[in-house]
Amino acid sequence: MSNIAAKLGRTANQVILKARLLGLKWPLEFRANLGREPALTDRQKAEARRRLAAGESARSIARDFNVHSGTLGRLRRK
Repeated sequence: MSNIAAKLGRTANQVILKARLLGLKWPLEFRANLGREPALTDRQKAEARRRLAAGESARSIARDFNVHSGTLGRLRRK
């Protein structure tokens, strides 16, 4: 499955590169929409950081935001 994703990513990058060489601007805007949507909004991230700093467990916060506790672990490390 990851091989397919890698090929799609390479294809998208090739299209963007060719279009840039031709002077087109739309591929740069298109590229911003590639990839996975973030699990938490900026406001949710700020709320989660505040609650983590207050000592609340990552599991309870994750349950409230309907995400995995590992998501909050990555948030804590940043």
